[in-house]
Amino acid sequence: MKIIKNAFIYSLLFMQLICCGQNTNTNKDMTNNITSDNIAAKVMENVKRYPQEPMYMLRINQNYCTYEILVNDYPVENNYDLGAFATPIYINEAILKSGGQTVTVRMYPIGDLLQKAYGEDKPFFKNLEGGSSVSIEVIKVNDWKNYQMKDEQTIMVHQSPGFEDNKLPAAGSPFYEYTFSFNAQVPYENEGWSKGVDLRKLDQNKLKQKVLAYYKNVQKIFEDEDADAKAQAEFGQLLRRAQSNYWDVKYTQETWDEYKESLKFKDKTFQPIENYEVQFYGNGRIIYFKFPSSPNTDRFLRGKSVLYFEYPTENGKIRGEFPRTYLYMPQDYKGQEEIHLEMIK
Repeated sequence: MKIIKNAFIYSLLFMQLICCGQNTNTNKDMTNNITSDNIAAKVMENVKRYPQEPMYMLRINQNYCTYEILVNDYPVENNYDLGAFATPIYINEAILKSGGQTVTVRMYPIGDLLQKAYGEDKPFFKNLEGGSSVSIEVIKVNDWKNYQMKDEQTIMVHQSPGFEDNKLPAAGSPFYEYTFSFNAQVPYENEGWSKGVDLRKLDQNKLKQKVLAYYKNVQKIFEDEDADAKAQAEFGQLLRRAQSNYWDVKYTQETWDEYKESLKFKDKTFQPIENYEVQFYGNGRIIYFKFPSSPNTDRFLRGKSVLYFEYPTENGKIRGEFPRTYLYMPQDYKGQEEIHLEMIK
C-alpha cells in the first residue's frame, strides 16, 4: 500500500526518542516507578528552571539541493523538498552543555522535484550543481520565557562552500557534507549520549542482532498498546526535552499525550525490516536503522526509521507511523550482556 505523508505525525516523531536533562542519570529503579499516568510529574521533579533560559535556533535556506542537518552529530532537521521552512528550527535538545557546538550539513541533489512541481519538461538532477547551496543563520534568544521575534539575535550566518560564486566543490557528485561550529551558553548540562560506548568498535553482526531484537520489543509495545512500557522506555528522552526546552508540567503532559496517541491506532501492520542502512550518530555512540537519504528512495520512506507500521484512517487512506528509536549502550552498564542497548537519554 502507498503511504500517505502525515506532516503532523512526522513532526512529532521527529522529536521522539531524545533524552535526559539536568541531573538526570536515569536508572532502572527510577524507570520502574514510571507509568503513563505519572510520567509528566516525574519528569518535572527532575527539571530545573533558571532566571534566564536561552534558546538556540537555525534558520535554513537552500538552492538546488535537499539537506539533512545534524547538531553535535545528532539529527535535528531534514528537508527533501524544494521549499524552505519559514520558521526556525529549535536545537537546544541537541546542545548537551555550554561550549563549542558543531553543525553538520549533508546536501543531496533534487532529483525529480522540479519535474513534480513544474512539469516533465524540467530536468532531472541526479547530482549536485555548481549553484547548489545552503545558508544557515544561527539564532539566539536570551530568555525563552519572554520570547518575542524582536529578541532574536543572529550569532552567525554560515554559507556552504562556493556559495558566492556558484562553485560548490562537490558539483557533479550525488552527496556533499561539511561542518561548521559556534559557541553556545546554556544553564543546564545534559548527559544525553555523551557517556555511551562507541558502537562502531563492537562486533557489528552481534550489534545488528541486538538492534533488531530491540525493534521487536518496540513493536510489541505498540501491538499491546502498553502505555506504561512506552513511558518507561521514553522517560529519559522526555526529561531531556523538557529540561533543554524549559517546559512546564502542562506542556510536558500535552507532549506525552501526543506521544502515546500512536499506540491507539487500530489495525497496525508492521512492515518488513529491509532495504535499510545502518547509521551511527553521536560520534559513534548512537545507532539507528533508517531508509537511505538518497533521492532514489521512495519519497515517503526517505530518511525515516526502518521500523514502521501502516494503519488505515477513518476515510480509508493508509498512513505510516515511524517510531524513531535511537539506541545507545551506557558506559556504566553492569549487566551480563555483552551488548546492551537502551533508548538514548
